[in-house]
Amino acid sequence: GRANGVPDEIWRTVDLMVVNAFRTAAAVRITSPEGTDIGWEVTEQQAELWPQGAYISGHILGSTIQGIRFGHPVETFLREAQILMPTLNGVIGGTSNHTGYYPHIQVTVESGMIAHIEGGGRYGELWREVVERYRDTRYPGFPYQGWAYFNDCSIGTNPKSYRQIETLWNYTDSWTNLPERAQAGVIHFGFGAEHWDKTFLDYARSNKLPTMHFPHVHNLFATYEIKQRDTGEWVKLIDKGRIVALDHPRVVRLASSLGGTHHLEYDWIPALPGINYPGDYRTDYAPDPVSWIRREQTGEFDLG
Repeated sequence: GRANGVPDEIWRTVDLMVVNAFRTAAAVRITSPEGTDIGWEVTEQQAELWPQGAYISGHILGSTIQGIRFGHPVETFLREAQILMPTLNGVIGGTSNHTGYYPHIQVTVESGMIAHIEGGGRYGELWREVVERYRDTRYPGFPYQGWAYFNDCSIGTNPKSYRQIETLWNYTDSWTNLPERAQAGVIHFGFGAEHWDKTFLDYARSNKLPTMHFPHVHNLFATYEIKQRDTGEWVKLIDKGRIVALDHPRVVRLASSLGGTHHLEYDWIPALPGINYPGDYRTDYAPDPVSWIRREQTGEFDLG
């Protein structure tokens, strides 16, 4: 509905502003009140390669290594992964993915690989099982042993996208929570070895191995910063869940010329206790997000 009403000119301008910002990056850091604090370094060569694969409308690849994998052959990916992965460390915390919600999960990443996973209820159990099952796998074109790579850190860019109420709990499609990840500034992290290289795919097929990333964690109020190569200054691309480009004078002028700045306003902001609503995230929300969201859907937590 409303997400489709954002003028293409605005959406594309914001997308390209985000992608162009990657060109000046020497490092990335992502933090979130939901428990995320992760980052990596970006070489000058990677800052050139990354934007060539980062542009997917409304789904910008904020992961340097994934942008390189998307836009370049496996040899380039392997060379850059060997340089980048050792710098990729931190934790990712959250309670949602493309299909719904789970108790709070915390994923620790060391040198670009999942080191351990805490919590997550049944989802966490299944995820740990997959990591363990493919621990000894040697994928061609990948630097380490195992499947459990940090892959995806994609950025939604539509200010009018919102979590569906009617279809969130019962729908024929399993990906009922995709609209949440499409909102401007929402980051979704994804994990798993993935490439379209024929050698990689043939090896995976013959050994019955997964070929795609699939576990995800969404962050709704994250801050995404890049360190400028020339000045060393940290610049925010996302500030507490809002894409900074939406408030850039150029985008505001464009929106005004296309009917008004209402195009840049969020139609939906979730209420999260201890973050933007009274309460405690760890006790009131993290163990059972579904109960909280069901109450929110009745209008109990009106943010006005």
